[in-house]
Formats: sequence, structure tokens, C-alpha cells
Amino acid sequence: MALLGEIIRRFRYRLSRRFDADLDEEMRLHLDLRAAEKQAGGMAADAARAAARRQFGNATRHQERSRGAWGWTRLDTWTQDVRYGLRTLAASPNTVHLKTFHAILFWGPCLQKEVVPCALPPWNQPRL
Repeated sequence: MALLGEIIRRFRYRLSRRFDADLDEEMRLHLDLRAAEKQAGGMAADAARAAARRQFGNATRHQERSRGAWGWTRLDTWTQDVRYGLRTLAASPNTVHLKTFHAILFWGPCLQKEVVPCALPPWNQPRL
């Protein structure tokens, strides 16, 4: 039961905007601490911040690794795909309807359980 509670807690936290805000705040804190260490060592403020950023590395990569550690990479990818599909549908509904009709019309027979030649011209279809 504790595992289910942990999954629900992580799911709620990940879907909230607080996850991204907390992650950004923590990364900013690490950069500020490194810059303060460098300033204490005698560097100028601007040079210390630049050196801290170089030492910290690619912030986007760290964000992606952190999201991956929480185990929601597939969920994030799926929600991005759904959002993209909805934006596409809202932008040009007629095109989406035509593409869907085309996919059903031409690929629908290919999705049957038995192997059936699909979209072959009559002269290339095997004789039964």
C-alpha cells in the first residue's frame, strides 16, 4: 500500500507546476553557491558566475536527467504528443480529418489478423 501511495504522490507532484519551479530553484541555488565559493576565492562577481555556469554544465541536460530520475519520461513524451496532436487539430481540422480518413481507408485492411496484400495494383496481387 505504501508503494501505491508513493506512486500517487509522485504523479501529483510531477503534474503540478511546482516540480519545474522546485527544480529551477535548486539549480539556481547550486549555481549561486558555486559562484559564492569562487568569489570567496578572490574572483570578481561576473567572472565567478560565468565560471560557476561553466563548471555546472548544461542546465537543460541536468533538468532532463532529473525528470528521468523521477521516472516520468514516457509520460512527458506522451503528453507532448497529445498536446501537439490537439494543436494540429485546432489549427487545421480539415487536414487532420482527411489524413485520418486516408489512414483508415488504406491502412485499415493491413491491420487485419491474417496477411492480406494491401495497396497493391491488380497486376501485382498474388493469385489465390
